[in-house]
Amino acid sequence: MKQLTYIMVKPEFAEKPEVIDLVKKEAKDAGMEILREKFVKYTKEIAQKHYAEHFRGSYENAKSFYTKLEDYITSGRAYGMVMEGEDAIDGMRAVIKRLRTVVPPVSDDPEVNITKNVLHGSDCEESATNEIEIFDSMEEYQNEEEHQK
Repeated sequence: MKQLTYIMVKPEFAEKPEVIDLVKKEAKDAGMEILREKFVKYTKEIAQKHYAEHFRGSYENAKSFYTKLEDYITSGRAYGMVMEGEDAIDGMRAVIKRLRTVVPPVSDDPEVNITKNVLHGSDCEESATNEIEIFDSMEEYQNEEEHQK
């Protein structure tokens, strides 16, 4: 069944064109069509909506790793893509799993790499719908100098 999914190349990796190109190539090879794509900058408020299942409405109720995840996701621009394809959610999650073994991690410390990994992908249709809505509401973000003009 055709589905939509949201894929995000996280900060640090979004600044590497070769990583974005690799994700696009792998997605197309998996039969995905990229419908929309742009650089975006997550604020704390947007991150809380995007990762609502981890934030749980407040920092007191958040999962133990949430604050580090929020700090990372708001640390720079990310590259988001809305994709469509047969079983897009599971298909792209398989691509993400494979790419996490190909793209070198941020750190040698596995604890760091729990939150500072290369990609995010929707895990179910409800998340995909929510994440795509958030992505579509965000302005394209070029870079700090361009954004401050």
